[in-house]
Amino acid sequence: MAYMIGFQIPSAPTDNQQAFEQFDALAESVTIEEEPHPIFIKVHSELTNKFPCLCDLPEDQIDDGIWSDGPLINNFGQQAAVLGIMFSKVEASVPYVFDVGLKNGVTMFDWQTGLVHRPDS
Repeated sequence: MAYMIGFQIPSAPTDNQQAFEQFDALAESVTIEEEPHPIFIKVHSELTNKFPCLCDLPEDQIDDGIWSDGPLINNFGQQAAVLGIMFSKVEASVPYVFDVGLKNGVTMFDWQTGLVHRPDS
């Protein structure tokens, strides 16, 4: 199990339940073959500059990585992305992950808290 965070580029409904429903539909349609949105490519770059993809870590450092899978870029689509963070790394990483998403205009979904974090307009 991992701490799951969702990223969405189109604006989300103001009602959190409706926002999660919209996000779930978008996230289910993401495929590995899909080219990530340019904003998501930027978000991915910023995230992996601080927290490298598991695929880029030496074998003896894999357990130090925060991500639950890789290649991380495969989790990004045109409108949605879902990233998993190892529970042991949540405290040290989740605030930064949310900051990167929000500063890039991405709506963030936190399944653990049930909250939707929207970027400033």
